[in-house]
Amino acid sequence: MNIVNKISIFIKKYYPELILITLALLLGIFFSWYVKSIGMTAIIVDQNSHLNLSRQVVDSMTTGLSQIGFWPPLLHLVMLPFVSIKYLYHSGLAGAFTLIPFLCMSVFFLYKLLFVFTKNKGISFFGCILFMLNPYILYYSVTPMMEILFIANLFAVGYFFSLWLYTNKLKFLIFTGLFITLASVSRFEGILLVPMVSLFLILNSYKQKKKYKEIEALIILFGFVASLGILFIFMFGWVYGNNPLAFMNSDWSAYAQQRDYYLPTEHSVFHSLQYMLHASFHMIGKWEIVVGLISLVISVFLLRSLKFIFVSLILSISFIFDSLALYRGNAIIYVPELAPFDTFFNERYGLYWIGLIIFATLVVLNYLIVKIIPKNKRIFKIFLYVVVLTPLFILNAIFFYTTCFINKYEVIRMTAQDYPTNDQINISEKLKENYDYGKILITRALHDFVVVNAGIDLKNYVHESNYKYYDQALERPWLFARWIVMYNPENNDAGNWSKSNEKISAQWGNSEMFDQYYTLVEKNKREVLYKVKEEAVRDYAKSRGLNEFQIPSIGSSITWWDVDNIYQKMGW
Repeated sequence: MNIVNKISIFIKKYYPELILITLALLLGIFFSWYVKSIGMTAIIVDQNSHLNLSRQVVDSMTTGLSQIGFWPPLLHLVMLPFVSIKYLYHSGLAGAFTLIPFLCMSVFFLYKLLFVFTKNKGISFFGCILFMLNPYILYYSVTPMMEILFIANLFAVGYFFSLWLYTNKLKFLIFTGLFITLASVSRFEGILLVPMVSLFLILNSYKQKKKYKEIEALIILFGFVASLGILFIFMFGWVYGNNPLAFMNSDWSAYAQQRDYYLPTEHSVFHSLQYMLHASFHMIGKWEIVVGLISLVISVFLLRSLKFIFVSLILSISFIFDSLALYRGNAIIYVPELAPFDTFFNERYGLYWIGLIIFATLVVLNYLIVKIIPKNKRIFKIFLYVVVLTPLFILNAIFFYTTCFINKYEVIRMTAQDYPTNDQINISEKLKENYDYGKILITRALHDFVVVNAGIDLKNYVHESNYKYYDQALERPWLFARWIVMYNPENNDAGNWSKSNEKISAQWGNSEMFDQYYTLVEKNKREVLYKVKEEAVRDYAKSRGLNEFQIPSIGSSITWWDVDNIYQKMGW
């Protein structure tokens, strides 16, 4: 058989998947252009943070794995080849180059998952079209965020676990564990998959009356593969944060940051579910959510299938996890119709269970049509599919067109909360305009936009991820930092968390000694930019018998130094 025949057979066998992947690729390319054309590639704080955390691995005073931060690391790692290209990093398009393949992966696994349960290529194809017509799926597929990365891996977990449920083949259980690991390092919601799927494994094995030793072996093998993501997160926290739970309770964790916010869901089950549902209405569509939930209720009475229940719970993992986080006060969702009113925040949490809504709706619908229409009445089945699915398609198409092209992602603009501010733009432009050489002392996590937009290599910054360099520069900044960006100490709008973690402003913002060695370049309500006074530093060096040619803040040739012996080189 020649190569042409092999390709022909392959295309014939996989033509629905190939069409869907092609559509996903084309939509991804178009929306990467469209989102950039309306200036929304990096207008959320987290988008700039992800770009910086990824870039820091290859461009920093302290390059390496330590720079990926305490967020789930997969996005920062897979984005590395693209943030290494300056234009893609500064424009934010590194996110699109990284994530469009994961959009293709998500539609592939959603199609395969739907086909496992429906055995219907048409309805499986239609489900993927509904998925790709969601405007927020497309937005988060072309911007540097974690959403589509997590969803793609979640669909793969659901697909491979369903194959194991139907076939009992060990390879499918191993693949399930592998994608749980990838989901865990995509978003923290994936961590909950380990105990959940382990429980399903035990229940299914018990139902099949497997021996205890066989169940034990399966759990050990599956658990080892599925827990690798959690193990990495714990080990990273232990090595670089002296705490395996640093992602949960460090000064930079979501919990610590959100203490400044109004928490309407904390310790309230009702409000936690209410805010999750309302966020879902905005992200997926109210009618789609209603139809999906009704389908789930119907499925309990009609399907009576543990396999369907197991996969549905897997696809609902983010809803469960985020509802628990809202209840504990570890997460926040704001929507305009609920307190504190007229604002969005983290509404994207309502998007992650879109797979469950599509899966439940189409599996139950397919089951009903198959049961209602006899097997030999194919034309009636097709007619009924068209009649029922057309309204769903129209509703999604209207939601898609209105969100993308009429409102131009107004929800995203509202959740950005006027980020970046004119003050941040002002400081980044002034830094870009005046920068000559030397290190810039900055708390990066509080000034991510400035770092991305100023167009200066990250190796020229000294920031909190540089550990000893940051602490050393903070102690005597005039010796190490030629430039300084910090909060305006007179700014009362910053929250308590931001102020407590902006150590530069807290320590030097109102210091007369600081003013001796730095001149003000730019000041606005939010931020200030300073440049070192070279003559003042030289006088400081002379009065203490220091070698001024070894002082980084005034030495244009000093691009790196050894923290442990730099003072010795200066002659301290």
